[in-house]
Amino acid sequence: MLKNTGSNLTGRMCRVILVEFLIASLVFQYSWAGPSGEQVVAGDVAFERSGDITVINASNGSIINYQQFDVLPHETVQFVQPDALSRVLNRVTGPDPSAIAGTLLANGIVYIVNPAGVYFANGALVNVGGI
Repeated sequence: MLKNTGSNLTGRMCRVILVEFLIASLVFQYSWAGPSGEQVVAGDVAFERSGDITVINASNGSIINYQQFDVLPHETVQFVQPDALSRVLNRVTGPDPSAIAGTLLANGIVYIVNPAGVYFANGALVNVGGI
């Protein structure tokens, strides 16, 4: 038990520690752009991440499971596929709906399957061969 010394120093210190913990948690959670928790099920797939940009090189017929698939307003996710008829299936296995609020690019066809739903926000830019 903490001794009350007449000042609120202990309470302020606890609040500062809590705020620092929350900020660190958010920075860790959003340190990479785009989808996370990926597991390649089929195909040749490579992920390249740099700040707010995620580039996914995927062979035709690739299948990728994700814990979450979100594109925040300042983020870009780009699929690089062999040609315009190439397809990549992105399945979300986590409990949350997917929010596409940033930029989603692909030179081929992109499927996003999420039982919780997929939401395209006002201002999202989607430039793909097909979705």
